[in-house]
Amino acid sequence: MRLAAAHTQGTARPSRPQPVHAVQGWRSKQQQLSQQQQQQQQLQRHLGLQLAGVVASLVLCSSATAATADVFATKCAGCHVGGGNIVQAGATLFQADLLKNGVADSASLYQLIYAGKGRMPGFGQDCAPKGKCTFGPRLADEEVQQMTQYVLDQAANNWQAQQ
Repeated sequence: MRLAAAHTQGTARPSRPQPVHAVQGWRSKQQQLSQQQQQQQQLQRHLGLQLAGVVASLVLCSSATAATADVFATKCAGCHVGGGNIVQAGATLFQADLLKNGVADSASLYQLIYAGKGRMPGFGQDCAPKGKCTFGPRLADEEVQQMTQYVLDQAANNWQAQQ
């Protein structure tokens, strides 16, 4: 009876030695937890690097768009201010006219900017013949691609975002 009374009063009984397999099981669980923590840390680092890359891309894209807007302002806005066309009606940079004139896709618009057509001079680096091309500095291929995307983006926004 004394043993029962001592047990109910919270007196601890001497602990028995743990079997070897219980200790090994505890160690393997600790190792699994450690491996999981390492995997989580690697994943966090990886996601952090990806997030940094996305932020850098956004910054570069916004600065590229700003630079392209500046190029548009100096080379194109003389005729195409606000997406219009002061030289030739029906050849604006609005979606309806781009579709009507067959230059609403990237490839066609790129070719138009690069080589010119009708009254519009070409701005591409290797535009020829010279009388059909701008007399000022030419645009590199990458700049023509950026201008193509800029015009398509502005047309999709009805030239509302242009400042």
